Amino acid sequence: LLGDHGKAVSSFEEALVIERDLGDRDALADTLYRLGRLHDGPGGFERSRAFYEEALALHRELGEASHLADTLSALGVVLGRLRELEEAERLLVEAVDVYVELGDGTGVASSRCNLGAVRGGLGDLEGAEGLLTEALEMNQAHEDDYGVAVSLNNLGIVFWGKGDLAKAEAHLEKGLSLVGDYKPPRESLGKELATSVLDNLARVRFCSNGFMDDLLGRLPGGYSLGDIGVLRGWMSMLEGHSLASRGRWEEAWELVEGGERAIEGLGDLRPSSFAWQGVRLVGDRGG
Repeated sequence: LLGDHGKAVSSFEEALVIERDLGDRDALADTLYRLGRLHDGPGGFERSRAFYEEALALHRELGEASHLADTLSALGVVLGRLRELEEAERLLVEAVDVYVELGDGTGVASSRCNLGAVRGGLGDLEGAEGLLTEALEMNQAHEDDYGVAVSLNNLGIVFWGKGDLAKAEAHLEKGLSLVGDYKPPRESLGKELATSVLDNLARVRFCSNGFMDDLLGRLPGGYSLGDIGVLRGWMSMLEGHSLASRGRWEEAWELVEGGERAIEGLGDLRPSSFAWQGVRLVGDRGG
């Protein structure tokens, strides 16, 4: 049986067929955007991209600026996730410009935050810092705790890249302190941000030989440490040391060695989990 998500997809796909037959371009563009949002998640980025690209072409023809900006921003984020950073940068720059013209402060903040993540991924750390600092200030002014946490996470990565480990840790700590307090645009983004911040902070602490034990209980209820490879390895090593203190040497050695292998298997331990600030939910757009 189809869940709520599957029913929504099915409903919009049926509408898409009707709108194509009728030649209703306004409704078609909106439905394409909504389908892009519904597929915008792990495993669905390529389909989401296809819907957004078709919606973008229509919105350029139709000339409705706010819908154009939303689609530019959404497609830019999908391309950023797919690591097509140059094209993501081009679209997000355009999105920022349109939002500025519209006077849409939340759109400007989210697009600057996402553009900062892209610039950081391209190695432009100075440009990324400027954009993310602006996004942080705007998100704080809008009292958008989710946007603030995303901005702090991404700034933490940038400061690490610039060699300022103290600033990196401080920003990630602030971001982690907001986890559980904000209302993300959708649940999957909340989990993604929580795990990104914790993973980045764990990497910073591990690489700088910092204290790690306090991180083990920092995720709120309902979240899992399963995706935090550094902490999984660290927990295994801690359990091994605990067993060693009780003279259970063989079991201890296996756990410590397994934890070390798990961390080594992660390869480059630099924090790199950029997060993305969503613009609008499907239901937030007018028909």
